[in-house]
Amino acid sequence: MLRRLMALLCALMLAALPAFALAESAYEYDLIIDDANLLTGEEMQKLNAKAWALSQQSDMEFVVYTAQSAGGKSPEAFADDFYDANGYGYGASKDGVLLCLMMAERDWWISTSGAGIYAFTDYGIQKIGQDIVGYLSNGDYYHAFDTFLDDAAYFAKEAAENQPFDVNHEYQGVPLTLAQKLARALPVGGVLSALVTLIGMGKMKSGLHTAHRKHGAYQYVREGSLQLNRVADIFLYHTVHREHIEQSRAGGGGGSSTHVSSSGATHGGGGGKF
Repeated sequence: MLRRLMALLCALMLAALPAFALAESAYEYDLIIDDANLLTGEEMQKLNAKAWALSQQSDMEFVVYTAQSAGGKSPEAFADDFYDANGYGYGASKDGVLLCLMMAERDWWISTSGAGIYAFTDYGIQKIGQDIVGYLSNGDYYHAFDTFLDDAAYFAKEAAENQPFDVNHEYQGVPLTLAQKLARALPVGGVLSALVTLIGMGKMKSGLHTAHRKHGAYQYVREGSLQLNRVADIFLYHTVHREHIEQSRAGGGGGSSTHVSSSGATHGGGGGKF
């Protein structure tokens, strides 16, 4: 048991290191643009490396942009204009997806372009929003953006190899390893602390051999102090609580709604508050 816990500890420490250790000079431009100053320099480097690696695998650019304010524009117009003005996206159709945060308004918006419109349906965009909004609300922007990148790569892969996640092809979450799940659930320090605690408890438990489970109340009665003529288990009652859970679906027949930006480009998208 101790060896298994130590192996898991090592795996978590490795997972905490940059997943894609590429130098910043290797990139022509940034895919993570933090104008709102929400990330540390190290977080920026890790996320930018990951965004580039996943984008190259998917032939679709995954972009994150944070701004202090939308400057009076709608979230949709602000995100679309930033994407278009900076020339993001692969190929002539500018394939890609952008997550944009507007801090003053507390808005998040996902803008899609080219093949990204097909891969990220209206349904899918809201599902990604559900994955990241908890992190955003708690101010955990690094894990919000890291989760967005994982989701974006998974959605793009599913669209290319099967079909886009939509009302008739439901999204069940990105498959994660145990180390990834723990890393998202707790900060690295919290994970290490929890593992140290588990190891300590395991050692303490291994030294306790005096207590044994008793399977009947009669084993706790002093010999000769009580005599029972009949022993029986009597089932008195039980309580069952039932709760109806509503099933919700994205509206309409699925797919992606589109619009034309101020520059004349076609985009899909969706968003909400955090």
